[in-house]
Amino acid sequence: MTRSQFILSMTLLCVAGTLAFIISFRHRENTNASLSQSPRTLPSSQRLSTRETQPSALLLSPRRPEKVDPTYYEVTVSEINLQETGSKIERESLLHLARMTDHYQLTPNQRRQIFPLLVSHHSDFTSGLIVNGFPAPGPEDESLPEQIYPLLDLTQQENYQQDILAESDWWGDVLGQLRDDLDDAFESGEIDLVSDAGSVRRNQERAPENSAPSVRD
Repeated sequence: MTRSQFILSMTLLCVAGTLAFIISFRHRENTNASLSQSPRTLPSSQRLSTRETQPSALLLSPRRPEKVDPTYYEVTVSEINLQETGSKIERESLLHLARMTDHYQLTPNQRRQIFPLLVSHHSDFTSGLIVNGFPAPGPEDESLPEQIYPLLDLTQQENYQQDILAESDWWGDVLGQLRDDLDDAFESGEIDLVSDAGSVRRNQERAPENSAPSVRD
């Protein structure tokens, strides 16, 4: 092979390589342009639905305890002459229930159970009262604290028991003070039980004489 033939063959080889590179480069640009214009698609095994990738809008927040009591508490009467008594019992029982709710954090269900008990143990309770549409039960042999206590949870029961004991101690102190005051009054002569009883007896004996009609001859 002569020198001129070698140079010619090398020149043709370079030209062929250059053409091949240019053609390959243009093909790559066309492919990239087509991909940029069309949306990218993924294999079906990799595609996720919207429900799987986005949280549902219907998910609810964790349930919270009921704070609003929808119950309408009322005391009605079956006879018109009991209306004033029923209104008084309703007002004072609602105040008692409100104080217990604030102090012991009663739930609506506990309130619905305790309110009829407060009405039944009211000092002015009488038959013929209707609590929330049902006849009010009469007071049972158990005391009001004994009936309320099982309706409370453990923490409420502990606090309620402490309050009942404190109230009993307070009444014990009051009664003890009254006894001491009476004893002091008897000893000091401020109250003479014997003389007071005698004067009452004499007045009772004189009453028939003063009230007897006079007899004329």
